[in-house]
Amino acid sequence: MRWNRDGSVHTLEGTAGAFLILPLVKAFEKTHKEKYNIAAVRAYSYYFREFKNCGYGTSGALDTCCIDKESVIPLLKGGIMLYEATGFERYLKMAQKAAWYLSTWQWHQSVVYPSDSILGKMGYDTFGGTAVSTSHHHIDPFALCYVEDLKKLAIFTKNTQWESRAFAIWYNASQGISDGTLMIGETGVRPRGSCDEGILHTRWGNNGNYFGVSQWLVAWPCAFRLEVLRKLDNWNWLNGEEQEAWL
Repeated sequence: MRWNRDGSVHTLEGTAGAFLILPLVKAFEKTHKEKYNIAAVRAYSYYFREFKNCGYGTSGALDTCCIDKESVIPLLKGGIMLYEATGFERYLKMAQKAAWYLSTWQWHQSVVYPSDSILGKMGYDTFGGTAVSTSHHHIDPFALCYVEDLKKLAIFTKNTQWESRAFAIWYNASQGISDGTLMIGETGVRPRGSCDEGILHTRWGNNGNYFGVSQWLVAWPCAFRLEVLRKLDNWNWLNGEEQEAWL
């Protein structure tokens, strides 16, 4: 769903509007005004019903209208936020359903790439990575934004699988970061801390020179990693050294 500037509906289809659930819940937590709670609950019910009926989410990546991963992220985050705000068990169950959907985009195996390919030379491991969408067939580190949510889901449900998935996301997204001397392909030395937005793990988008990288060094992967660290009380958790008492 999208809106015009005057507030009227522009497009009914799509799950991207679900991202508005998150600030609505936060507004309720900060102000305790019931109008924000009502709006958040109605929005979550609307978008989760669409997700349940269709079995997928669409348009979350914004640059294309297709089935994707990102569109269902707010249903995971929003479900956990509403569970924390209201204590109603149904939101936790709905958050789990969203997490299972997101898990279908996650790589559960390590692909062996040709030794002469860029990914082969990098020693890149697909395990734990998440694909973007049905239109954009590459792996990116966007799943970093729900690492904390998977940790919470593991604690609330006492299901350690969610924690394991969070670890896998973190390890996958920590590959290919330049130390200030890294060169990939025929490009120059990459700035310290930079990394690719996308891993081209299939033959999609290329006629030859398969199994490479996007060569697009954007800031958000680094920002997402920093956000994971900012939200953790103990960074040793990412190494599995400080697991919760219930494990």
